[in-house]
Amino acid sequence: MKLKVLVITFFSAFLINGFILGQSNAKGGDFYYKVGTYDRALRGYKRELRNSKNKTELYKKIVECYIKSNVDKNDAFNYIDKLLEEERNAENVFKHGQILFYTMKFDLAASEFEWVKLHEEKESKLYKESNLYLNWILNANAFVNKPIDIEFINLGKDINTSKSELNAFVSVKDDILLFSSNKRYLSDIGINYYNVCKAERGNNTWQKSKTLGRNINSQYDEIVAGCSPEGNPLFVFHNRKGNEKIGYSVLNDQNKYSDLEEFTYPIDQKGGEFGTWLSQSTDTLIFVSDNSEGNTDIFYSIKLPDGNFGVPRPIPGEVNSKYDENFPVLVDNGKRLYFSSNNEYSMGGYDLFYSDWNEETKSWGKPVNLGYPLNDVYDNYTISMPQNKRYAYVSAVRPEGYGERDIYKVLFKTQSPDHLILRCSTFFETDTGVIVPKIIMRAELKDLKSNEIIGRYKLSTDSAKFVLAVEPGKYTIAFLSDGKEIYKTDLVIPEMTYSTEPVNREFIIPKKEKNE
Repeated sequence: MKLKVLVITFFSAFLINGFILGQSNAKGGDFYYKVGTYDRALRGYKRELRNSKNKTELYKKIVECYIKSNVDKNDAFNYIDKLLEEERNAENVFKHGQILFYTMKFDLAASEFEWVKLHEEKESKLYKESNLYLNWILNANAFVNKPIDIEFINLGKDINTSKSELNAFVSVKDDILLFSSNKRYLSDIGINYYNVCKAERGNNTWQKSKTLGRNINSQYDEIVAGCSPEGNPLFVFHNRKGNEKIGYSVLNDQNKYSDLEEFTYPIDQKGGEFGTWLSQSTDTLIFVSDNSEGNTDIFYSIKLPDGNFGVPRPIPGEVNSKYDENFPVLVDNGKRLYFSSNNEYSMGGYDLFYSDWNEETKSWGKPVNLGYPLNDVYDNYTISMPQNKRYAYVSAVRPEGYGERDIYKVLFKTQSPDHLILRCSTFFETDTGVIVPKIIMRAELKDLKSNEIIGRYKLSTDSAKFVLAVEPGKYTIAFLSDGKEIYKTDLVIPEMTYSTEPVNREFIIPKKEKNE
């Protein structure tokens, strides 16, 4: 996969040519189209449509923007219908089929692609691409009819924006989240560009993300290509000076990433393309590069005794195909490999797969599609998991998102959650501060989902302390004395990875007012 399939904001050529944005809406739309900013191109073309005499060409451009962007494609039907009214040719029918496909109207889409095949030569591009979509539809119907049991949790406005956030990688401890966002805007030429961002976990939630500094980011694109399981080092794709390169950065003693340095051998030996991963043992580098046929495969390189990496080789087994593979991630001590591919088992573009290591054959087994709705008709590029496999982080196009692509935590409901161990202390509020209760008390924990009491705890008489282990969910905890409830409060435990170390939690029972 060429990176321009994923991100097409390589605008250095336009800077050199002195392209000026202060032109007509049509030329503005053409500019944004060329650099891959399809939402802006769409707005420009629609404005020009009001006064244009050549509406057919604008209809074509508008339809193409809808197909190539991640905006709601249902709006595209108004424009493709106008083109079909003018002429029902193979090109228009094919685009109609694409829009039907991306709006998940699979049977109608299949009819259009079959029509194209009847009216095109077998060697034509449209004929071959129609076959590709028909294969995707076959797979999509199978996956949609047997969805996996997951839940998408949007990480919210502290992480996501009205633009695109992608390539999310999380540390094994679930405490560092690295990703790229194109929220930055270069006003000189009107282009958003990607920078690397970082969010840290605090109080069992993700804190507001921050763009990493100039030692990592610039006014070109910097996109997270991968990392080690601890998030250190960090691998970054960039296109500075017009060259596509993989750089790396390490955390220093101040918990800041160092200046981005180019990763040379072995990645540059194979023309390193994008996805890069370092095993937890740091002795195996896995990366993606072009193969001899012009597609991308996953390669590996073993660290030698002198500390350098050895000759890169394609990973053995069934992962690499005649299609493109990218974004490898190793888990389970190197026994399972997650990656993306647009192979014949995809339900549309790039899907997420896994493959397990076969110890007997010393090779990777047949890839398994992770299924719908984790995969969908859009490109699904990366998946990253902390130590608890109940959770994963992905970038997805979903209707409830804030922008074109948002970062989501995926909840695999068939996997057991971690329990959070709380070491609880209870106090009474007074006019002069808080005090330890001198009365005998107990606490009751109620699950709000089942509306049942799931735990009763006797508070220690000398310190009013107790310990509870609770899984993610919404609860109330009530404090009682002599059988009477004296205080109740909510307790929300978010879906996160938790360690076995207890976390301190204080409950302060407010003082009663005199009129109570």
